[in-house]
Amino acid sequence: MFIVDAHLDLAYNALTFNRDYLQSVQQIRAAEAHLPAHDIATVSFPQLKAAGVGLVFGTLFVLPANTRNLLRSEMRSVYHDAQEAHHLAMEQLDYYHRLADGEQNHIRLVTNSKSLEEVLKSNQNDKQPLLGIIPLMEGADPIREPEELEMWFEKGVRVIGLAWDDTRYSAGAWRSSRHGLTNQGRALLEVMAQYGMILDLTHMNE
Repeated sequence: MFIVDAHLDLAYNALTFNRDYLQSVQQIRAAEAHLPAHDIATVSFPQLKAAGVGLVFGTLFVLPANTRNLLRSEMRSVYHDAQEAHHLAMEQLDYYHRLADGEQNHIRLVTNSKSLEEVLKSNQNDKQPLLGIIPLMEGADPIREPEELEMWFEKGVRVIGLAWDDTRYSAGAWRSSRHGLTNQGRALLEVMAQYGMILDLTHMNE
């Protein structure tokens, strides 16, 4: 069976907690025993492989500074403006590229049908199956202007959720806001359509 995990905050956790996903979950938990319960590690690359997971959506996730009840452990990934969001998300995207370009030759960044097919075939026939990672941006504030989307596309982002909390592009699901898409959000959708990018509706306000 080929299993897809459609949402993993791999880069966020790796950079926020200095988490090494090459270790087992048990080793990670032992090293992070000081963290609060909601930050406990639930996956690692060895466990994903053992479970038969062949493809994951690896998020680019950064927190707006006005999010309520931020924990101290989360402060590293907080942004106050689009420039800060851009910088933090780019660090996370670079993390995925380092994984795929480094010594871990079982990891692939999936950005087109050819790389997806390679991952699928390896999980059907290979004793060393590949783990594919599709970059997913969770909250679009890192995109400073809709016209910047071309650069994110070239760097491998294929899925975008316009909101987690409220963003400049769309209302999020956590507040009572009713404004829906902003004008910038509509402009961003038009550019996304040009590149055939996937819209993730998960956290958008109804």
